[in-house]
Parts: sequence; C-alpha cells; structure tokens
Amino acid sequence: MFGFTKRWLAPRANPIGVDFGAEGLRLAQVRHEGGDPQLIAAASADVPGHLGRESEARWDWFVATTRDLVAQGGFSGRQAVLAVPAGQLHIQHLRMAKMDEESLGKALGFELRGKLPFDPGAAVLRHIVAGEIGGEVEVIAMAARRDWVERLLEMAARARLEVVGMTVQPQVVVDCFGHLYRRKTDAEATSLYVDLGSGGTRAIIARGGEMMFGRQLAEEGRRNAVGGRRK
Repeated sequence: MFGFTKRWLAPRANPIGVDFGAEGLRLAQVRHEGGDPQLIAAASADVPGHLGRESEARWDWFVATTRDLVAQGGFSGRQAVLAVPAGQLHIQHLRMAKMDEESLGKALGFELRGKLPFDPGAAVLRHIVAGEIGGEVEVIAMAARRDWVERLLEMAARARLEVVGMTVQPQVVVDCFGHLYRRKTDAEATSLYVDLGSGGTRAIIARGGEMMFGRQLAEEGRRNAVGGRRK
C-alpha cells in the first residue's frame, strides 16, 4: 500500500518524446522536480538497414518497436510528443509585409510557392515571426508534407500512443538547453548548437532560448538554409 501511495503522489511526468530518425527510434521522458528536468525513462533501437525510407515494412517496424520500447522502458502513461524528422522538415526564411496573425497565416502558402519541393497546399505549415524591420516582418516558415504527417500520426495511434503535440528538431535542440539559461545575464547570451545526425549536420544559433538562425549543412546532397532573428 505504501508503494502505491508513493507512486500516486509522485510528480507527474511529461509526455514521452518520440524521435523516429533516419537510422534510429529514440524515446525519452522527463519529470520536473525543483525546477530542473530529470530523465526518468529512455529507450532506443536502430532501424534495420534493409528497410526503405518510405516502405511499409519501415512503418510496421516503427509500430511494433515503439510498443515494445514503451512496454519495457519504464515509461509513465502513453501521452507522446512526436518530433518531425529533419529529413521531412523544410524550413524557409521569408520577409513579408506586417499584418495580423490570421492574415499572415493565410498568406504563407502563397509566399512559399516555388520555394518548397512540394505544393504548399499539400503541406502542414507553421511559422514563427522572428522580428520586424521597418514595415516588414521576418518569418521562419516550417513545412512538412501533409500525407507524411498524417501517416506518422496514424502509425503512432497503432503503437497505442496518445499524441498531444508535435515539434521540430531545431526547436528541440534549443529547448533541451533552455534550463541552463535562466539568469538575467543569460537573456542576451548567444549560443551555437551543432547537431551531428546520421542524415546530416545542423547548426542552430539561439539567444536567450529564441532561435535566431539555422542551417542544414548536409543531408543526402541537399542544402537547406534558414534565417531568423536579427539584432
């Protein structure tokens, strides 16, 4: 009975973070105690080399392996936040006329025409207003193919995960170190983060927890650059 009470009164854990990358599946879960994050569960598995990037067998492996890792890894609950893999995310820096948030969202698809490898109308679009210059705003636009996002959500449901959110890799990197920059003097500190992934290398510049600039240095021969906040 005492053991049950201890678990019942324990601080609630955050959702499980799920990253289905080019060569691996990684799961992690943290809990905040005293203002600091503490890792309470983690698990990973390498994607078999013979599975194609878009094959049905790869999705089936994701479902089965996610179920196994959650069941065996000591995770709390089944709520999850999915990370859009870097290889599926396209980030574009735009300069647009200053307008309200609703109008900016509607104009985003038009501004992205010809700048993405797919039709913006067939994409899930999100954006961050990174700063203002005169009567214009700098926008960091993020896009992923809608059919791929819907497939990822479908497979997560098959893996018995309750998806409560999605995030993108550059922001994950910045947020990961956010707890280190809580002093007043850190508000203007500028940091460079380098993410050495199996599919490519990403460099991200942030100030005070806000992403200012990011660049995809290499990924299967493609180069994808983005810009952000100015001083």
